[in-house]
Amino acid sequence: MNTENNKIYIFAHISKTGGTTLRHHFIKYMKEHFDFVHLAKKGNKAAVAAGLLAFEERSTSEMENIKVIIGHKVNMDTGLYFKNKTINKIVTFRNPETWLPSRYNQRMNRRVAQGKRVISLGNWLETPEPFFSQFNWLIAQYYKFGASHKKLSSNQIYDLIMNNISEFSKIFFLETLDDQIIQVCNELSIPHTLERKNITGIEKVNYLENNEAEQEIISDFIQNDLILFNDVKKYATSYNLL
Repeated sequence: MNTENNKIYIFAHISKTGGTTLRHHFIKYMKEHFDFVHLAKKGNKAAVAAGLLAFEERSTSEMENIKVIIGHKVNMDTGLYFKNKTINKIVTFRNPETWLPSRYNQRMNRRVAQGKRVISLGNWLETPEPFFSQFNWLIAQYYKFGASHKKLSSNQIYDLIMNNISEFSKIFFLETLDDQIIQVCNELSIPHTLERKNITGIEKVNYLENNEAEQEIISDFIQNDLILFNDVKKYATSYNLL
């Protein structure tokens, strides 16, 4: 077995946690579709356009040189495609105090692109929007709960995340991503300086007024997420997973 190809990094891409920045970095310095795979609808579409099979349809031999996978379709079973590789699962979290505003702005930019009007933060939080929390996103997408994630209580969400967090080899945090990615990039023999992508206020419009009322809404809404975020961070620090 070629030991150089025996390690693979699989990133769970939670929306608004730096995944686009990482994806562009890997595409810039790695051979797309072969060394690096964007596992998402757009990634599979790009692979097919390049004359390749979608990820899930490839043979074992066609996957043996893959070193990095990231995308919204990455889930708990993605590593099962690689029986003979050392799997390194990585997830990136973000402080809920900045995640929720970023998610709001993402959705408002999308509404405008669809010809819809912008709604206030408070009104948005009353819509049937599927994900107001990065942890719900992880449970629905990565752990494959789908829409049933909405039936979980705050305590069940907490227990589900904390009881399964040990499957990740590394736990990154957006606030320290530039430093944490260095080791991975060094092992991949690629540069480690990240160029930020998809930034609100630069590439995307900021629709928040950042007033006291909005800050109070955010503070009230993220209470449970903030507890979970801080406990995940304590866990990652205790077990040197940073």
